[in-house]
Amino acid sequence: MNKVLYIIIISIFSLTIISCSSSSDDDTTTTASSTTMPDYETTTLSGKIVGTSWAFKTGRAKVPTSSTGSYSVSMINDNLSNACSSTYTGTSSNPKVSFSRDNLTVGETELGWGTGYGSVTFYDGSTNYIVTTGKITIDTHTTTAVTGKMYAIFGTNTDQEINGTFTLSRCCLSSGSYSLCSESDTTTNTDTTAPTVTSVSTTADNQSSVSTTDNITVTFSEAMDNTYVTTSTSDTNCAGTIRV
Repeated sequence: MNKVLYIIIISIFSLTIISCSSSSDDDTTTTASSTTMPDYETTTLSGKIVGTSWAFKTGRAKVPTSSTGSYSVSMINDNLSNACSSTYTGTSSNPKVSFSRDNLTVGETELGWGTGYGSVTFYDGSTNYIVTTGKITIDTHTTTAVTGKMYAIFGTNTDQEINGTFTLSRCCLSSGSYSLCSESDTTTNTDTTAPTVTSVSTTADNQSSVSTTDNITVTFSEAMDNTYVTTSTSDTNCAGTIRV
């Protein structure tokens, strides 16, 4: 009786060890597969978005108009006539891919939530799919173009997965519309404050009895163009121009 009981206890203990070992192996496999990130494809960015075949054809990177702005990137499966000024409209048959970045410096950004991560949006005309699994690499950033590569997948759905390379037109705002940038400076500040006169000196006492041969020194609050400044007075007939 004792021998039978002993054998039964050993059998149960052995089964427990086998069961625990099997469960541990399954957990490890699941974790490894969920964190694996595929390499970038060396071909043009393509794949599926909302189950629709998609391939990159036209894209732009809008340069921010202020020092606190962000680059706005749009991509579409359509040969647009003008990458900078055309409208990027996402539809169910031609979804739009977009993302924003504080800068487009060379390097890689992982997609995810929180500081230091980025995200990509798939838009099919009715729904924005926020993609936080993947990575984006910027390879080059010149005056007129930005090149790079992307891998993005919505969750684990291979019907919403794209991978490959892209070339974007770098677009700057000019006269109310976007066009291909002509210089690398990303921010333009316009001075709308008119200069003022800070001091005036002449060879004549109290700026009176000034002859045509006298020198008049006028100091302005900021640098002036090499042009003419019109002057006039309200109580005399003295008026004219000063060469700067």
